[in-house]
Amino acid sequence: MSGRVILLGGGPGDPGLLTLKGAQALKQAEVVVYDRLVAPELLDLTSPQCERIYVGKQAAHHTMKQEEINAVLIEKARQGKVVVRLKGGDVYVFGRGGEEALALKQAGIPFEVIPGISSCLAGPAYAGIPVTQRGLAQGFEVVTAQDQTGSSDFLDFQRLAANPGTLVFMMGLSRLESLMQGLKKAGKDPQTPCAVISRATCADQRVLISTIGEVAQAARQREDLISPALIVVGAVSRLHHQLYSPSRGRVLVARVGDEQSELAKRLRMAGMDCDEVQTGRIRFLPVVVNKERLRQTDWLCFTSRNGIRGFFAALKAQRLDSRALAGIRIAVIGSGCAAELSKEGIQPEVVPQSFNSHQLSEQWLARLRPHHHVLLVQGRQASTQLYQAISAHARCWRLCVYDNEAADIVLPLKKWDLVAFSCASSVQRLLQSQPQLAHLRCVAIGPATSAALRRYGVAQIVEAPQSRMAAMAEVIEQLLEGRADHAAGESESDR
Repeated sequence: MSGRVILLGGGPGDPGLLTLKGAQALKQAEVVVYDRLVAPELLDLTSPQCERIYVGKQAAHHTMKQEEINAVLIEKARQGKVVVRLKGGDVYVFGRGGEEALALKQAGIPFEVIPGISSCLAGPAYAGIPVTQRGLAQGFEVVTAQDQTGSSDFLDFQRLAANPGTLVFMMGLSRLESLMQGLKKAGKDPQTPCAVISRATCADQRVLISTIGEVAQAARQREDLISPALIVVGAVSRLHHQLYSPSRGRVLVARVGDEQSELAKRLRMAGMDCDEVQTGRIRFLPVVVNKERLRQTDWLCFTSRNGIRGFFAALKAQRLDSRALAGIRIAVIGSGCAAELSKEGIQPEVVPQSFNSHQLSEQWLARLRPHHHVLLVQGRQASTQLYQAISAHARCWRLCVYDNEAADIVLPLKKWDLVAFSCASSVQRLLQSQPQLAHLRCVAIGPATSAALRRYGVAQIVEAPQSRMAAMAEVIEQLLEGRADHAAGESESDR
């Protein structure tokens, strides 16, 4: 089977701007070769079996040279694999996609180009700046601020200054002062409006509106303007004040594990400025599943996705698979667990929608009998409450397949409207490390998390009405819009 390469533009930063065709390409990818500026959510679209190769580039630091990237694409395609070369923005807009396409063509490798939305258009749009506007700009020009040597000496400032339309400089933040000086020396009016757009279309996008005569000094006073950044020069920049829709709120989400939080994904899709802080790392334990006990098991109960992952990793290490669970009935807490279990080709019999052992008690525990054997799969730090509840109805064996270990907590210098917690362990670790956060309004996924917040002196606690990420996201949205003062729900934390 011959391989092929898909050169895919991943968009400017907001993961929602990926095209449908791009999403389909990522789902079929066997190898994805990706850049630094690619939204991490896009990698979640690939299958668990997909090989991920990072080739990100920063100023003065390249993970791989361009020739090496070309070689990787050719090598993987010659192995008969579907390779997606995932690039930020658009493939052919200052992304060196043309060089990669030429290398593939020369090597005889079939390839396809899927364009992406470039930041040169999306960034100004997200900042409330149309690059063309009747009466203000009849056209626009996109220019890279530096060549392959890092110099901007190649720019024809006389021609650029004479352009009556909009100028968009890409990759120019480090050369902002010299760019503006070049335009002024070429005759551009120092009062010409301009904008600097940092992290365009991302949740932490920042915008500075000034003039070409003053923008360099103004930018030096703004620590939040970081690369990548766009520089927009022209009268259309003034429209920012009329057309810009600011972030709907700034939220800090405490999470456990290396993966992006489901809650953070939902909040970003709703237009909120969302930061994540990792409070714990998941370490799977080298457990052995007792085959004899497994044969005696009537019910298998999972309380978290990590429990499912750790359990099946242990089975596979013993050269077993889902067939070893034949005849065993399965109960899980939450739809997220059900989705994780479906990856193993298994559908659970009992699925309360909330992460809530009380709901599990209502739907499942009453069905247990004293002669039933239950295998409860959890993390080592999990509460024993569910184990005790099961033991009151049946024989229960608890198998701990992972540890939730404390992570080093590093927070950016920002201010948040509220903090969201989905487990009690995150409350303990974050508030011990950052006690000043206890003065903010905190959203909890359920009673166990609310109780932990009270122990740390948090006065403003809002509890989701249902112990689900979707319910948390809805409550946060209501709070930031001033449509809710409180909520209530019930849950048990499995952390």
